[in-house]
Amino acid sequence: MLWRLSGEGRRAGFTVSRRVGSAVERNRVRRRIREAYRLQQHALRPGIDVVFIGRPVALTEPFVHLYEEKRQALMALTRNAGEQRSRVVRE
Repeated sequence: MLWRLSGEGRRAGFTVSRRVGSAVERNRVRRRIREAYRLQQHALRPGIDVVFIGRPVALTEPFVHLYEEKRQALMALTRNAGEQRSRVVRE
């Protein structure tokens, strides 16, 4: 996950490398990540742009684990956003 502070509302982007697999697999990863974010987007304070980078593990990981991982990352990001300008958070 990459992020930066912005003056606007919440913005999220989703990207998946070709190394993840075929177009069907990449789209599945993107949909799963997007849904995990959608269910908890309120946890991200306004004024932060975030980009989620899909990894191959997102294909096989249970959605509950994916959801929990995103929730923890968004909460940590919201807590620490005031302290730093930009940062890369590894998932």
